[in-house]
Amino acid sequence: MPLQETILSTILSQASKRIIEKIEKGKKLSSEDLLLLYLDVLYS
Repeated sequence: MPLQETILSTILSQASKRIIEKIEKGKKLSSEDLLLLYLDVLYS
């Protein structure tokens, strides 16, 4: 896997973990959160 894909995968994974924590706390998701989740689904 090229370096760029590895970095992108790592970033999206960390962002998804943060978003899941937000959901568990009952907070609303922003447009950016939804976009990051969508990208995570596409690239994982």
